[in-house]
Amino acid sequence: MDMVNSKLVPVLFGFLVLTGKALAVSVANISDFEANNKDGWVHPVPNPNQTAIQMDGPFNHILSVTSSGGSGAGSRLVVPNITGPWTGDYTAAGITAVQMDLVNNSRINLSMRVGIEGGTSGNRWASTVPVALTPGDRGTFTFNLDNASLGAAGGNNLATALADVTQIRILHNPSSGSYLGAAVAGSFTVDNIRLLTATAIPEPSSSLMLLLGSAILFKRKRQ
Repeated sequence: MDMVNSKLVPVLFGFLVLTGKALAVSVANISDFEANNKDGWVHPVPNPNQTAIQMDGPFNHILSVTSSGGSGAGSRLVVPNITGPWTGDYTAAGITAVQMDLVNNSRINLSMRVGIEGGTSGNRWASTVPVALTPGDRGTFTFNLDNASLGAAGGNNLATALADVTQIRILHNPSSGSYLGAAVAGSFTVDNIRLLTATAIPEPSSSLMLLLGSAILFKRKRQ
């Protein structure tokens, strides 16, 4: 029996080379609403009708967010979270992005963004490029949390905000640079909100690479 499979070794060798600069993505926290609670996703101005748990099919729970437009409680299409699992030092935790499943249940186009506040009051940042959803659109979307993806919305130091996040929010606003949800009559549902971490996969050791390379050459000489 051959010690090395001639088809398997090149595949393993190529995999190790390709993953030398790859990133391993994992979920640091998730709100999937399966416990039938809002998991801290509630509007800052109390309005019992603005956020609600709904069923999406016979088994899946989702969060519905609505707004009435105008002014006052419930007028803006936004939902924040200030609870422990969603706040704190994102930098130390390696959190690089927020991912979620979104559905536009409105009669209007939505421009969905993520906003954060941290460090000091008013140090606010929001997605510079929104996810554009026409009525009925749905999908899974990732919002990166970095200098290229977040713009100041009253903020002065993104690094400070990410090192001490006191609030994260999901909002609709066509205007870039706004941390507030737009005052519109609209609705969206959200599910599986995830905080993502990205860790570099270490490059394979030189001894392992040498061993695999030698095995390939050995196999070729025997052919």
